[in-house]
Amino acid sequence: MTAPRRRWSHVTYASFRNQAGGGGWTTGPSINADLPDEQVVAEHAPTSMVPTQSFDDFIGAAEIAELPRRFEYLPLGDRGLCMQSVPAGKDATGRPGNVFTHAFIDHDLSRPLAATYPINLYRSEDLLTPFRIASVNAVTLPRDLQEPRPGPLTDLAVAWMMVTTMLGDRTGALYRLQDVLSGGTTTPVLMVKNANEAVYWLQALSSTLSPDEARRLLRFTTFERAAALPAPLPGQEHPVVVVPATDKDALKRLEGITVIDPADPRTREAQPGSLWSELTRGVFTVGLSPLQVVEFLAGEPAAGNPAEPRFGDGLAGLVKRRPGLFAEGLADVAKQHLDSGDAAAGAARNLDVELVQQVIKRPQLVLENHAWPVLGRADLAEHDYYRLADAAQAGIRELGTQPTEVLIGYLNFLLATGLVEPETVRDRGFRDLFNMTDSFRGGHKASLPFNAHAELQTLLDLAGQDRKEKLYAIQRRGERAFLQLGSSQNIRDMMDWLAKPQVPGILQGLVEDRFVSDSSRNYTLDLLRVYYTVNMFISARPVITGDRDRDRALRGHLADLTLEAVDKYVTQGSIDHPGLEKHGRRIAQQDILSAEFSSGTLMVVMNEVRRHLDPQEMRNVDPAVRQILATVARGIVNEMDRTERAGTDA
Repeated sequence: MTAPRRRWSHVTYASFRNQAGGGGWTTGPSINADLPDEQVVAEHAPTSMVPTQSFDDFIGAAEIAELPRRFEYLPLGDRGLCMQSVPAGKDATGRPGNVFTHAFIDHDLSRPLAATYPINLYRSEDLLTPFRIASVNAVTLPRDLQEPRPGPLTDLAVAWMMVTTMLGDRTGALYRLQDVLSGGTTTPVLMVKNANEAVYWLQALSSTLSPDEARRLLRFTTFERAAALPAPLPGQEHPVVVVPATDKDALKRLEGITVIDPADPRTREAQPGSLWSELTRGVFTVGLSPLQVVEFLAGEPAAGNPAEPRFGDGLAGLVKRRPGLFAEGLADVAKQHLDSGDAAAGAARNLDVELVQQVIKRPQLVLENHAWPVLGRADLAEHDYYRLADAAQAGIRELGTQPTEVLIGYLNFLLATGLVEPETVRDRGFRDLFNMTDSFRGGHKASLPFNAHAELQTLLDLAGQDRKEKLYAIQRRGERAFLQLGSSQNIRDMMDWLAKPQVPGILQGLVEDRFVSDSSRNYTLDLLRVYYTVNMFISARPVITGDRDRDRALRGHLADLTLEAVDKYVTQGSIDHPGLEKHGRRIAQQDILSAEFSSGTLMVVMNEVRRHLDPQEMRNVDPAVRQILATVARGIVNEMDRTERAGTDA
């Protein structure tokens, strides 16, 4: 009699105590697992988790429950591997840093999940989370354990509310996630403040895929640190990696990633840049609830080639079969997506086209090849050529943080292959795709690739002139603004200027253009003064502009500019703590006390100032920046206390 086919297997992995009394990384209790199951878990399970806050073995149950959980899903061909990992304290040898992983494997991806999407299994009650070595060694698994029950964070409406309304419309960040995944050239790194936010973003992203697509394509992990990001697996899509916001600076030093920060105004306002995100915008803005969309996606037959699914197939198939539900024109986007799969399959038989497709997917290849084929009508039909050219030009957007030689090599590749016509060099809109990126800084003076296209230097020169003009305009705009925010202005004059309707837009432009970072002047002391006076006053009495929403935006822009200035100050060398504390005392005397605040307003302002002395309150700020903010706040508080004592003594 043949044994019934197993669907679920469970494997635990940690540094368990061995028979000799020591410890070592190994699999523990398992259910329905064979040797290949245990090997794949041992290969992928993490052996290090570094929370953003330190802890020891003596923490209580509440603190243990707040420790981060790393939930990872890996599509592995015909299997799906889920792993939930948690810090487990010291191991049997007394070494800190043990990590306990409860992994489970779905051996039949053709059958639906009861939880619909893998992310819905995060924090399932069926997944073990022992802490301390005694608990780790005592774990047992129920013999009848199959698919874990869904976790507590599965409300899709809440997930989409977080994306669209809870903190303002941030759908641009979702589009960026989709576009980076569609591009396939870098790993999208989502930067968030807490684990719940991470899970909701991944739920929203999952709901733009059919459940089958998500389980076969969407690899993700809910908690990683910048020092140890997972690499893509051979032949698979890049993973979506969630990193805490405290790692913001460390991420800047990494290559091969695209950081997506939903709090960044430029990100949250991004527009769709791929067919998948274009379909998402069209499907989720017609009045259907996210749950209705998922029900449609789960009930639709597979679109495209089921053997080789692509991101967006589910939405394209839904629009194709139910065009009456959606706006006119979305059916054309769906057709373009589905046709592009057929075109790509046919083009793969042409070696020149195949090479071009590989470079579009991995622009770093331009550093390895300088003899590019010129694509002709014999290689591709006209509509396929233009589709490929659109994808190639869209790839420029992904190169903003790549080395300059990659950007210039890619531009040369576009010209040499004919995917960009020579006359496009004189199109300002085309040059605007890259002329203000970090990659193009100094690009017009960089060395040209071997066998450079005749129009490449002209393109770089024109883009360099564009950048110079834009930087000059930004500089003039910024200098005019800081005449109103500088040390020569008193607080009341600043408030009068900030009340003008055009000012929030001016400040937002300075944030987006990173004026403070690129300026030769140091605005740190000016902005710290503004931050601890005007900005705090707005929080106490949000009536500067007469519009509460505009005041909140104003406060956010001022805070962003201040953090940008302090961050720049940190990178420039030694920190003058006595001078900063003295600056705080000066702010208290010359600005806060002279502003003649009411006692109630003054109390709110000082509570806001004191909040910057609490490391827990400022835990999401870089430690060096946090130290500077605290030093100035300490100077303010000490001077205010001294003044109060002097008044009492008198």
